[in-house]
Amino acid sequence: MPDISVVVIVFNDADRLPAAVQSVLEQTLQSVEVVIVDDCSSDRSFEVAQELAAAHPGKVRAFQLPENSGAGGEPRNVGIQHATGRYVMFLDSDDVLERNACRNLFESAEETGSDIVSGLCVRLHKDTRNQKRDEWYSWIYSATRTLESVTEFPDLFVWDTLSTNKCYRRDFLLENDLRFPKGMLYEDLMFIADAYLAAKRITLVPNQVYFWHVHEQAAEKSVTNSRHEMANYIHRLEIHRRIDALLERHGLDDLKLAKDVKFLKHDLV
Repeated sequence: MPDISVVVIVFNDADRLPAAVQSVLEQTLQSVEVVIVDDCSSDRSFEVAQELAAAHPGKVRAFQLPENSGAGGEPRNVGIQHATGRYVMFLDSDDVLERNACRNLFESAEETGSDIVSGLCVRLHKDTRNQKRDEWYSWIYSATRTLESVTEFPDLFVWDTLSTNKCYRRDFLLENDLRFPKGMLYEDLMFIADAYLAAKRITLVPNQVYFWHVHEQAAEKSVTNSRHEMANYIHRLEIHRRIDALLERHGLDDLKLAKDVKFLKHDLV
C-alpha cells in the first residue's frame, strides 16, 4: 500500500502531462503512486498517460473515461476509486507539486491523525516575464495549527476552497462518501465544503505544496480565465446554492454569514 496516491486528471493536455507526473515521481517521499485519469481527450493525452504507465510499472497507472464529463469532478471521482494509498491528493495536468509536498503532508497527517492536511498553494503566472508569484491566502498558513472542527477557523472554509493543496485520508473519503459533483464547474468548492464539515481533525502546515500554473494568454481558456462568461457563472451560482443548503442543514449560521460576505465581495463581483 503506497503512502499517498496522487490523482492526476487530464483533458487535451498531452504536452504538459509528463511534467505534472514527473513532479510526483521526484517527490522526496518514496512510497507514492500516480493515478492518471483522462477525461476522454481528443488529443494524445491518454496515449501519453499509457506511455508513462509503461515506463514506470507499479508506480503509474492510467485510466480513461468512456466519454467526456465536461468538468474536473468525475475524473477525480474515478481516481479516488482506483487509489490504493493510505492518503489521496489531487493534481491537475498543467500544474506541479513542490518536491517535498507529499512528505510534509503525509508526516503531518501521521503525527496529528488528521483527516485532512492542507498546505500553501503558490500561483505562478507563466505568461509574465519573471513568472510573477502570489501565495493563495497565505495568512491562513502563517503557522502550523490543528483544528478539531473547521468552525474554529471560518477563514479556512470561506477562502481556501481548493481541493489540490491538500492530503486526505482515503478511508475518510470512502467512509463519508465524499465525491465531486459531476459535470459542474467549481466542483472544488462543493467537495471541499463537504470535506471540511465531515473532518474530525484538520491540520494546516506553512509549507509550499502546490504550484498552480496560470496561463492567462492561453488559446484554450481555463475555468478561472473564463469566469466572466454566463455559462461559467451559472455553474458558480448553483454550487454556492448547494453550499448554502449544506450549511443550513448543519445549522451553521455564523459560517454561512462569513461565506455570504465573501460571496458578495468576491464571487458576485
